Amino acid sequence: MKRSVLIIIALAVCAMLNVHLQAGQVAIFQPGYWFNYPAETADSKVDGLKLGLPICSGQGSVEGMELSIFCSATDKISGLQWAFIGITACKELNGTQLGLLNAVAGDAKGGQIGMINIAGRLAGIQLGIVNSVKHGLQFGLININEDGWLPVCILFNFSVK
Repeated sequence: MKRSVLIIIALAVCAMLNVHLQAGQVAIFQPGYWFNYPAETADSKVDGLKLGLPICSGQGSVEGMELSIFCSATDKISGLQWAFIGITACKELNGTQLGLLNAVAGDAKGGQIGMINIAGRLAGIQLGIVNSVKHGLQFGLININEDGWLPVCILFNFSVK
């Protein structure tokens, strides 16, 4: 009973803190509840915390942290992107992704830590069970690396090109 009341209060506070942004404005805190909902999350710039209750996404950027329960999926991340029990996905990463499934559509600078990690070119490291990258350094059970010393390797792999 007490836990459900606290959750309802926390959601109400987050809803009240959500400020409607005009184009070009920057948010310090922004909650998201579903993919591109509320509408302000679709193309916003957040310098601080973007919080997914349970999901946040958008074509904008986050400089700071994007944290969610199930899915964090803003296009451009500079900082930490984390999903407690789910997926992190972005087009450009400068920082760290933590989640069960981590995916970067483009290049990544930093690291990915999770069960499954996928990236294009990676200037950093992947730590996971299954790692896939075009170019980078990996530690995990299965490491797929297009530029690797072996295309598929167990325990670790690194690019040689």
